[in-house]
Amino acid sequence: MDIRKKLNQLENMSDEYFGFHPDCQVMVDLRGQAAGRADVRKKIIRLNRDFFQYYPEKMVNEVLPHEYAHILSYEIDNKYGIRSKPHGSTWKKIMSTFGLIPKRTHDFDIKKTYVRNMKYFLYVCGCRKHYLSAIRHNRSERSGGKFFYSCRFCGKRLKYVAPLRTENE
Repeated sequence: MDIRKKLNQLENMSDEYFGFHPDCQVMVDLRGQAAGRADVRKKIIRLNRDFFQYYPEKMVNEVLPHEYAHILSYEIDNKYGIRSKPHGSTWKKIMSTFGLIPKRTHDFDIKKTYVRNMKYFLYVCGCRKHYLSAIRHNRSERSGGKFFYSCRFCGKRLKYVAPLRTENE
C-alpha cells in the first residue's frame, strides 16, 4: 500500500470514529535515527527516507499511522482544552482504534541506514593533545571566549590547533 492510500484510509477511519480528520501533508525527507516525526501544529508528517527505502511496508503501515495519531490526538485534545501529551491516553486510544499496538519506538536496524559523520578538532593544553567533537568545538568558538574547556590533568585551558577528519573518512 502506498502513502496516499494509507493516509486516505486513516482519514476515513478518523471521520468514522471521531467525526473529522486533519488534512496532513506527508514528506519522505527525514534523516537520522527517528523513523518519523509529526509537526502537530503545521500538520506535517515527515518519514525517514532511508528507513522508507529498506522497510516500505512497516513505514506505511506502522510509522505513518503512529505519526498521524499524534496529529489527530493533538487536534482532539485541543478541541477539549486538554494539554496534549505526545504518547498520552488520547494517542494510545487512537492507535488502538487504528488496530495498532501503541508503542513509542521502532525496531528498525539503524546500522543499515544511519551513519553519523562526527567531525573532531585538535586542541592542546600543557601536557597532551585533546580531540573535541564538533559540538564542543562550536560551543566554545561561538561563546567568544566565555565558554572553554580545561584539561582534567594539568588544569590548563585547551587551545584550538586544527580541524581533523571525520570519524568515517
